[in-house]
Amino acid sequence: MSCGPAIESAIAALGDPRVTYANLSQRLVADADANRHWLVGSTMARNEAARRARGRRGEASGRKQEEEDKEEIEVWIDELIEHVEQVVE
Repeated sequence: MSCGPAIESAIAALGDPRVTYANLSQRLVADADANRHWLVGSTMARNEAARRARGRRGEASGRKQEEEDKEEIEVWIDELIEHVEQVVE
């Protein structure tokens, strides 16, 4: 089952231009064994995310700023996951 349209709608409903959804045109099937596939299955998605990334992450200066960014991102990711779960249900 593909959750693409539901996830895309949930992301769009956030109304935050910093957050986008990319429905990749290809799926990597690295190995029939789920554990082995898990090790490399996200490679294309991670590469696409790195290609699209922009902002201050690369500009963070000092360990304190990096820790603050990390905490902010963790809170934001938790909120995003909760929002997506509500929309998909």
